[in-house]
Amino acid sequence: MAAGVGMVASGDALLAPSITRRLIEEFANSRPALPAQIDELTPRELEIFLLVARGMSNAVYL
Repeated sequence: MAAGVGMVASGDALLAPSITRRLIEEFANSRPALPAQIDELTPRELEIFLLVARGMSNAVYL
């Protein structure tokens, strides 16, 4: 308990493990909203946007 008080006193946040678990579950299950301008993209631009969102790069694979 003293460690928690020290953390908060130094400016850090302290969350109960049950709250941390729920936050992680909510984050893992959430889907980010697409930007409003998504409808303005061509089919190819949308394809590239989704690939980049998945972490792909523009490297050429042989």
